[in-house]
Amino acid sequence: MSMNAERAFENQEALLEALKSEYKQGKGHIEFSGAYVTPDVAHIGGDKQTANELASAVWETTKRRWRSKDSRDTKQGIVTKWFCCQDSGHRDQPKKSQKEGIQNRDKMPMQLFDCQSVMRIRVKHLSGNERKIHVHLIHCATHPAYYDIDIPLDALEVIKNSLWSKPGDIAQNIRTTKPDWARIKTYQVRHTWKKLCQDKWRICDDQLESAKKLLERHESTVEMLCLDEIEGVVALGFGLRCVGERLEDVVEVGLDATYHTNAKDLELYVLMAEHDNTGIPVAYLLLSTATSIEQLKRKRAIASFLTVIRDKYNLKPRFVVTDKDLAEISAAREVWPESKHVLCQWHLKKAVSDRAKQSKLATTRYNAERASNAYTFIDPLFKPRVRADPRDNEGDVLVVDEPPVVMSVPHDLRPFGSQATGPNYISLRLPPRPPGDPKPSQKSILENDDDETESEDEDGSKVQRVFCPEHLRQPLVQMMEKHADAHPTIRGNHAPSPEGVREWAVRNAYFFCRENELPELWAYLWENWYRAGRWELWARAPNAEIPRLRTTMIVESHWRHLKHDWLHLWPKMRLDMLVYTMIMKVIPKYKNVVDLVLEPSGRARDRATWRAAFKAEWRELELRDTARPGKFPYKRYAPDPHKWICACEAYLTSRFLICKHLIQSCHPVSPWFFIQAERGRTAPFWVHPSLVPLTNASGKTTKPPDFLPTDWCPSSTQSSDDAGNHDDAQSRELGATYATKMERMASDLEGLASYVRYQIPFGERRAYDQFQKQCSKALDFYSDILERERINNSQHAQRPKTWENFHLMFIYTKPSNS
Repeated sequence: MSMNAERAFENQEALLEALKSEYKQGKGHIEFSGAYVTPDVAHIGGDKQTANELASAVWETTKRRWRSKDSRDTKQGIVTKWFCCQDSGHRDQPKKSQKEGIQNRDKMPMQLFDCQSVMRIRVKHLSGNERKIHVHLIHCATHPAYYDIDIPLDALEVIKNSLWSKPGDIAQNIRTTKPDWARIKTYQVRHTWKKLCQDKWRICDDQLESAKKLLERHESTVEMLCLDEIEGVVALGFGLRCVGERLEDVVEVGLDATYHTNAKDLELYVLMAEHDNTGIPVAYLLLSTATSIEQLKRKRAIASFLTVIRDKYNLKPRFVVTDKDLAEISAAREVWPESKHVLCQWHLKKAVSDRAKQSKLATTRYNAERASNAYTFIDPLFKPRVRADPRDNEGDVLVVDEPPVVMSVPHDLRPFGSQATGPNYISLRLPPRPPGDPKPSQKSILENDDDETESEDEDGSKVQRVFCPEHLRQPLVQMMEKHADAHPTIRGNHAPSPEGVREWAVRNAYFFCRENELPELWAYLWENWYRAGRWELWARAPNAEIPRLRTTMIVESHWRHLKHDWLHLWPKMRLDMLVYTMIMKVIPKYKNVVDLVLEPSGRARDRATWRAAFKAEWRELELRDTARPGKFPYKRYAPDPHKWICACEAYLTSRFLICKHLIQSCHPVSPWFFIQAERGRTAPFWVHPSLVPLTNASGKTTKPPDFLPTDWCPSSTQSSDDAGNHDDAQSRELGATYATKMERMASDLEGLASYVRYQIPFGERRAYDQFQKQCSKALDFYSDILERERINNSQHAQRPKTWENFHLMFIYTKPSNS
């Protein structure tokens, strides 16, 4: 078709239909010319807007997007020129941004083609109030349709009406609303959601000032704290009115920090109060000390934050839980000197485990004289044989260098020509000093000493020395875990006093290192964990009470909620956006928690989540086998259900301070026990009307407790809660009777047998192999039962011995006439 052969159409729809048929024919070269006449009525935007609307209609019809190149006015109207967006001949060259601080990245364009495209749209006014619209289009290549990535306007309305939802949930809802919206990506919705919400949190360009003004806007929920000014320190603290002003008698608090949450790289601290084993945030601190040269800058800033919180909310906890950050520890001990510090046990085990895996021998500077003066069983000569490393110190601070301790031995007491032998004796072969060679000084010896990892054995062979052998690393961590859990109230191999527990722990650690010839490990343990001033940080023995919190898990759970639900959507978000997210998305959840604390709903589903795990563990321990009272090892543990104390290791390390010996020494508890009971910090640790020991203090049998007049199961109210359903199913499983569980097992095995028979018609050999592999142990067990049945029903077969085939000891076989 020639460009001059213009076709006339009745209206725009007819022209577009003809153009659509041209593209459907799949021609490589399309040349189209057409026109139609419309009434000349007033149009918003004039002739240019008419041309733009027609170009959009051509895009929808041909699935090729056209962009305007230029336009010019004529005496009778306007002429606009357009090109295909995928035409390589008309692509604009990308330009790098010249803005300061902008990082230019490689961005791949959409695929381009040599389609030599052009489209001219001319609007011409005719006499008689009519307009003639001409379309001339040339497209010389067939290529894929234009893929539009813009969000449609009606989809934008959906996002505007869903700003309180998470962007991921909004994106999922949009993609399932219309088929054409399935191409919308989550990041597009997230970016659009952020732009629409920006007016609510971006008050000014300066992030810190914007965050402060945002806190002032929401003063009914949060209040900005007036902190001490420290040169070079950026600090912004705010407390939660809904928590601090309403929560009373806080006994335990947790303090921790997280990083990489905002564009200013301020550290985010939170102080959380414990209530019923649940963490509730009291205040937050955004802190940066990067530009400060002040001494103890971070410790002073944190102490100022804690002091304001203490005075404003009358917060006086008896326990403060942190990780091994000495700035946090020092600040907390300064603000609450009467409180007991609790070092997170997870961080303790990780720090010791990580150091034990390192190969270097140089460790913390060891003061042998101080250790020997503290405990006489510590040999001052058992010390590292390498130079100390002042940087190897738990707590991220350098140890102040102390002058080396020089010990002099009287001449008449010095050993000469010793013939000592044994595992602790090391033979050293020293070459003779040449005549005239100056005697080495003590200073030169210390300077030339290095991290030697080899020594000579008695026979002269070199022995590779390590900081801690691999097979001793796990026992080391387990030993320290026992030391951390030991307490005078709990019976053990130590005197029932704080001093007795510490001496027992130090003795264990010292002889663990001494027997394995690990002086460097002992120096590390003593200086970082067992000496005075460090022992009190991580052991619970120095305090008469046993805290509920052993780790910073309540804080880590809070960070998980904040990061996994919101912060991961925008890495390094603006500071004001972070504050807005916390105020509007995070804090309301904890306000509801405080409301339930002060005014309980009476519903089990509103109780703390730890109670589900507590109930499951209790029910499981009820069914565990245990030795009879008076028998070993039951007698050695001496469980006392009246004081709720047991000497078994399971009780010592239990999160809930429970064990099978104590639970089975009591009558079955009411379901209300798992809803109402709270763990105390002194003996007895669990008290409830339905928790009644089998015998009283004089040894007489007690009556079972009267259950509350209801058969209501707390988990039954959680039918709409997935977690509640899981707990309900788990509790029923653990509390099922013997007959119920055996019937369920039989039903499962019958179902498995039906699946085996179902495979037979298919003749798939690999199915047989899998069933044989997965069920081989059960089939062997079944064969053993049949063999035992044959022996029991035979008059001539030799009877098996008691301990022969132990796994069949409690299996009853069928009689021969069954």
